[in-house]
Amino acid sequence: MLMHRPKSAYVTAVIVCWAAVSTADAGANAKRLPHFTVAFKTYTLKNGLRVVVAPDKSAPTYAICMAYNVGSRDERPGQTGLAHLLEHLMFEGSRNVGPGEHSYLIRTNGGSENATTNTDRTNYYEALPANQLDLGLFLEADRMAGLTVTPERLDLQRHVVLEEKMIRVDNKAYGRASEVLNDIAFENFAYRHSTFGTSADLGAATTETVLRFYRTFYMPNNAVLVVVGNVRPEEVLAAVRKRFGGIPAGTLPQPPDFTPDVRESARQRTVEDSFAKASRIDISYKVPPGNSPEWYALAVAGDVLAEGHSSLLHRTLVLEKNLAARVAYQQQQRRAAALGTFSVTLKKSDDVAAAEEVLYTELERFKKDPIDDWRVDKVRRDFVLTSAERFQSSTYRALVLSEFALFYNDPGLLNTFVDKLYRVTKKDIQRAVAKYFIQENRSVVVTVPRAGRKEPASAPSDRGSS
Repeated sequence: MLMHRPKSAYVTAVIVCWAAVSTADAGANAKRLPHFTVAFKTYTLKNGLRVVVAPDKSAPTYAICMAYNVGSRDERPGQTGLAHLLEHLMFEGSRNVGPGEHSYLIRTNGGSENATTNTDRTNYYEALPANQLDLGLFLEADRMAGLTVTPERLDLQRHVVLEEKMIRVDNKAYGRASEVLNDIAFENFAYRHSTFGTSADLGAATTETVLRFYRTFYMPNNAVLVVVGNVRPEEVLAAVRKRFGGIPAGTLPQPPDFTPDVRESARQRTVEDSFAKASRIDISYKVPPGNSPEWYALAVAGDVLAEGHSSLLHRTLVLEKNLAARVAYQQQQRRAAALGTFSVTLKKSDDVAAAEEVLYTELERFKKDPIDDWRVDKVRRDFVLTSAERFQSSTYRALVLSEFALFYNDPGLLNTFVDKLYRVTKKDIQRAVAKYFIQENRSVVVTVPRAGRKEPASAPSDRGSS
């Protein structure tokens, strides 16, 4: 899943209403921005497929998202990259749809489509005119029920994925930093390896291994189907039963091993990068799973510390010390341990140690000194405003409903996420920072420019991991 800051986490706006929220911070209710809710209905078919329908009459369109409970965390050693590779192959033909026809049918009917894979899930989504409801459901049901994979199609998509990996990771400035961070931060294989996989594993993938992976995870009782837009729930349910009701349930796979890693000290690694123009320090701390009280507290803390020109770390590292050109914080949302990462892009390559010392000093001060009310309020307001803007898209609402249903069995979290954010107090923030932003929980990757560096290549615009 994408790295998340509070302003990019998931909350939507369809029906506007004022809502009071209890909080221990004085005056927060008085400053509270409007809270948004979205109405939806949920159903479960006999084969276990979960269905979420959210009507929205604002436009004559609808969005559909099919999310599967499978990501790179479900791969085995020697078979990395299968989840993302399979995502590409799902557009290359199924029982009643030929290679390339899925995208062709969507686009010739005025729609759009794409898909993404991350550690915890794979999703497929389309936007179509409202009178083409059955088309979207037919296409998703057909590839759930009968994907076809030939050696030729596998070879084609293998090369596409390898090129995507080369452009997005191998030949991109700082592209390897996140891979190296995962490698040193985690002992468990599930989260330690890249969603792209290794070139060797991708090269060794066969039609048999791909289809075995598909049959293990692509089943109705391991998926969530979401429809958002100008539809009637009873018509959607009838159409879903028609298209998906005959697909048999499968045996659910065993979940990956998430035994907590044992850490006794910080870990650090240096990466030479031919494409980087300046040195960058990525300092990561393991954070709790998403939708936990401490996750919310650390998400707020990260933005108070590093989001925007008024943040504490920007003030010290950029304005006062003149060590950095940019400071940012990103926090993953996962169902198991995730990473919260401070990224510091330096002005001079030899200022790494000085910049690290300033950041760690600021973290220690943050654990003890009073936090200004306006800083927390700024993060909340920025989060709500940005979320409201993003959720004008029915497609984005569908993506979020599917993810919350899949991760937490609670699509209604979309309507309570803001409340949980507003319940975070300054004491909660400092308590969580004192617990998690500590040396033995830290992993550091220092990226330095390599002599004779190259200009970075442009990233592709087609589907891929995210």
